[in-house]
Amino acid sequence: MSAPRPPGRSGGPRVRPGSPQRPGQSGTGRAQTPGQPEPAAAPRERGAVRRYLDDLRTLRSTTPGRLALLGLGLVLLSVLTGVVGFFSVQAKENGLDDLVQRSEPLSIAAQDLYGALSDADATVAGAFLVGGGEPLDVRQRYEEDIAAAADALTTAAHGAGGAGWLSEPVARLSNQLPVYTGLVEAARANHRQGFPVGAAYLREASGLMQSTMLPAAEDLYDAEMAGVIQDQDRADALPIVEVVLGVLLLAALVFVQIHLFRRTNRVFNIGLVVATLAVVASLAWTGIAQLTMLTALDESRTAGSEQVDVLAQARIAALQARSGETLTLVAQGAAGEVYVTDHADAAETLGGADGAGGLLGQARDLAVDPEVRAAVDAAIEQNQQWMSLHEELRALDEAGSYEAAVDTAMGPASEAFTQVDENLLTALEAVRTTMSLRSADAHGALGGLAVGLLGCAVVAAVGAAAGVWQRVREYR
Repeated sequence: MSAPRPPGRSGGPRVRPGSPQRPGQSGTGRAQTPGQPEPAAAPRERGAVRRYLDDLRTLRSTTPGRLALLGLGLVLLSVLTGVVGFFSVQAKENGLDDLVQRSEPLSIAAQDLYGALSDADATVAGAFLVGGGEPLDVRQRYEEDIAAAADALTTAAHGAGGAGWLSEPVARLSNQLPVYTGLVEAARANHRQGFPVGAAYLREASGLMQSTMLPAAEDLYDAEMAGVIQDQDRADALPIVEVVLGVLLLAALVFVQIHLFRRTNRVFNIGLVVATLAVVASLAWTGIAQLTMLTALDESRTAGSEQVDVLAQARIAALQARSGETLTLVAQGAAGEVYVTDHADAAETLGGADGAGGLLGQARDLAVDPEVRAAVDAAIEQNQQWMSLHEELRALDEAGSYEAAVDTAMGPASEAFTQVDENLLTALEAVRTTMSLRSADAHGALGGLAVGLLGCAVVAAVGAAAGVWQRVREYR
């Protein structure tokens, strides 16, 4: 029988102070079960967040701390306002840059391409109505049209780049243009020798132009005009976000100054006053520049691109009507019936039933420039005369007076058509100039604004930080 243990003693083994622990023993002297994990400590990240929140609460509990937080908020809001304003204005400048340097010139090139091809087709058809050799001025006009079409096609090809939706019509036109000119030359050679097959070659060439080349040119034109509209839409968005941020920053600066005035009884704080003036300047600059830009861009659209589209289509319709008129006489008989229909459709599109409606009526309603309106009015008057002459020559042709019909087509009717075409070109050049100038004005209105907004934001941030820090130091 063993002796009892003295009271106050534990039943576990005794460990002398300072003596090393045995393996498997904890610091309390208790044996640790093998494989049992030690108690988990609090994560360091959690401790860091807790210390940060404690420091923040401590900072907010003191007046200098609250002022420092206000200053930090002003600095961050200033930087955010400047960065947002910079990138917003930069995006608009990029859109206007694309409008001025790419989409508008390419849309004009597409218009010139369509017009040159249509005029070449109408011109070469008229040459076959002239007996004997082809007139020199007619051949020269045809060659000029082909050269202009080739130049416009080259410009369009550079603009299309690798874009499939643009390169496809460009490739189609590039492949078909030499085929068309080859058919025309074959038609001329046979016509000079008096072979009837020359008219067949001409009809084949015109068929290629109407069924393949002009639709491709129209696709290209529609795509480029869509690019113009897209670039205009990119630029004319209202600067809502940057203005809201600027107003919030201005309100915050005013609030902080009123707060400091109530705390310190000091009216002016140089740093905060400078920051406020910088924000006011940025808001005023933004408002004036954006208003100027939007006004110029609206003029570019209403007095430019909208009228350009209508006038370009009107000239194309006039050229198609002239081509149908002359090809009807070249083909003669039943073979010319399809060209009668083509002329009627084009004439209806151009001037409507009375010669003053259709696209010409739309162009007159849209015209805001006196020069453009006068040119369109002259085109309407000449178109009505041309349509009247066309009815006369059709009556002569149907009555069997073919020579008289040809004389009318190549004489008075040709002169009336030429006047219509020249007046439409005059109006078209005027609105193109307006479109380009107003677009350039819109681009210039934003010049330096992006960098200016960023600079004003930096001044506001530095001024706010300096002004608040001046008050914080007074509490030390």
